[in-house]
Order: sequence, then structure tokens, then C-alpha cells
Amino acid sequence: AAQKARVDEKASADTEYFWGCVERLRGVRPRKPEESDEAVFGEGDPSARGGGINFEQYLTIEVSRSGPGCEGVAEMTDFAELRRRFSTAPFFQENLQRMGYKKPTPIQRHAIPLGLAGRDLMCCAQTGSGKTFAFLVPMVWALLKLPVCPVNAAACPHGVVLCP
Repeated sequence: AAQKARVDEKASADTEYFWGCVERLRGVRPRKPEESDEAVFGEGDPSARGGGINFEQYLTIEVSRSGPGCEGVAEMTDFAELRRRFSTAPFFQENLQRMGYKKPTPIQRHAIPLGLAGRDLMCCAQTGSGKTFAFLVPMVWALLKLPVCPVNAAACPHGVVLCP
């Protein structure tokens, strides 16, 4: 009986933790009062924090799209378009700004709007070009719009990213 009580208590604590996480994901992450943007993301201009590739040089790279109606989804020129064109949540845009994301890479310019428009994606680009982020933005946004599943429901994937 004592063992069962401990198991039930642990299950209850795990369930409470899970729903707390879900609640935080549906809105803005609660921040400790003493935490500032600088404490969480580093000091200074976010765009100056990381080195990385200068993608301004790559804007002339030819990008090919294929599939029915793919040309009907316009590429994006900056991350602010996510809010204007796809009604992403304010916290989503705020986090992009905190991380210093201003201009999308060539692969992101095309893949993110197609993904947010519900299209399947297959992308090829050099390492470090932002493919993973281009896949995750539409997937995370779609996951945030899903209804919360009951605790007893069977687990099933809502998205898959395959990478080598």
C-alpha cells in the first residue's frame, strides 16, 4: 500500500509538471523577476553576438521550387513577415528578436513560408545555412495550434524531421 501511494504521488507530481510545461508553451515563458534579456540571451546587440555566415552575399543564389502551386507562396524577406502574413503569436516574434534573427537565409526565405502554408518540404543547402530552423519554425507553430491531448491519450508524432 505504501509503495502504491508513492507511485501515485510521483505520477501526480509528473502530471502537474507536464501540464505546467504545456501552460508555459501556450503563452509566454514565465521569467524569474531577476532575469533580464541580457541574462537569458547575452549582452549587447543580438545580431552582433554570433559570427556565422554573411548571408547577404548569398541573396543571388538561385533557388528552385517544384510542386503544384509552389510559386503561389511568396518568399519572405524578413522575420517580421511571419507576424503579418501568418499571424504568429507575439511571443514567437519576440523570441526571434531576442535571438537576433532579422533576415532569413536563402533556404529560410523560401522554406518557412511554404511550411507555414502547409506544404511538404524537401530542402538541400550547405551545412550551416539554416535548414533545421527553416523546418522547425512551421512545425513548432503548427504544434502550438494543436489542442492539448488528454493525459491518457496514446502518444503519436505530429511532425518528423529527417536529417543525416
